[in-house]
Amino acid sequence: MSAASVIALLIPFTAGAQQPESHRLVAESFSLTTSNLQTRIWSDQLPALLSGRKHLQAAAPDANIGLTGLVYETQFKVDRRFYVVSVLNHQCANTGLEHSLSCPARIAEISGSTPRLIQEVPNFVVSFQPDATGTKTNAQSRYMTIASFDPATRALTFTDVSDGQQTTLPIRINLE
Repeated sequence: MSAASVIALLIPFTAGAQQPESHRLVAESFSLTTSNLQTRIWSDQLPALLSGRKHLQAAAPDANIGLTGLVYETQFKVDRRFYVVSVLNHQCANTGLEHSLSCPARIAEISGSTPRLIQEVPNFVVSFQPDATGTKTNAQSRYMTIASFDPATRALTFTDVSDGQQTTLPIRINLE
């Protein structure tokens, strides 16, 4: 293979690696009783989460309430590092907007099994659409939150989509 052919093959990969990347924050449930990425990110919140779920189990024993939590999350791979945006659906406040909550969020760098907290955002706006059972989800595109990473600035930015209307959120997180 000629040098020109090798360079021609590499240009699309190099150009693609430099493009901004966007992901929606996806609703994910996680076990509060087993070690997983979310329990490590939110380890200081686990006692309150478990207590709340156990209280619900005791109040409604026939409701089949599991020891689970809910996060809205996405991940980015930057160089050889992984960054997680995790918004915990716990102690959230109503924003006054339909299908929108203000919840605690954490951005963590994952290296091995221990997350390193990059930044905490106490009032992160996350949009969702309840499904037919009333569960907060975002499996459609009218209500969602999008995280974007720009490799040129090494920054995470966020966009709220409510009823199809996009609004840039005033949150910018610079990654190292």
